[in-house]
Amino acid sequence: MVRQRSIDRLDGVLPEGSLRLCAATRVERSPDDLIRFVAGPEGIVPDLARRLPGRGVWVTADRESVAKAVKSKAFARSLKAPVAVADDLAARVDGLLERRAAEALSLANKAGSVVTGFEKIDRRLVSGDITALVHGSDAADGGREKLDRKFVAIAGGERAAGRIVTLLTIPITSVNCMLMKSTRSSSTRASNSPMLGSGRPIPLIAASVITTIPN
Repeated sequence: MVRQRSIDRLDGVLPEGSLRLCAATRVERSPDDLIRFVAGPEGIVPDLARRLPGRGVWVTADRESVAKAVKSKAFARSLKAPVAVADDLAARVDGLLERRAAEALSLANKAGSVVTGFEKIDRRLVSGDITALVHGSDAADGGREKLDRKFVAIAGGERAAGRIVTLLTIPITSVNCMLMKSTRSSSTRASNSPMLGSGRPIPLIAASVITTIPN
């Protein structure tokens, strides 16, 4: 397994199995669980697509970790240089990730990769090939908790829990949605924390839960 520091210069695809050190928590994690930041002309910016040039600083993909990185001056410490960091950086990243998640869901719907309905999802979860579970904001708590428990049990613990999305408002009649594995790619990764993920492309797959999603 390849271990790296909390900073890097991103040149091409990350090696499989590589780890990065979170600049805020100092815990090594897979890049899939982190967000890369770079110093731009106006200060620190999130590099959700991992394409921006220059030194990258990696932070765990949740709001608390990004806020901690801001408060502890982790960006300047990692880059060994003074750098401007917006006080509301965590909230800004939240908004960007929500938008990417919504766009990915729309693309999956257009590709026929979104399926809706509690019964269909419940049956499909057994296959173990689900990438993400998405709940409409008005989904019933009881049904949502049942699907969540089943998804986590089958898909594998903490990493699976990070692929449950609960904060999107989805104007649909069936308010649970599931995305399943496929060979195609979308533009975001989902998470149930206020940070919706690291920005790594998730597979666009067959899904089993929604009747209508806005195009």
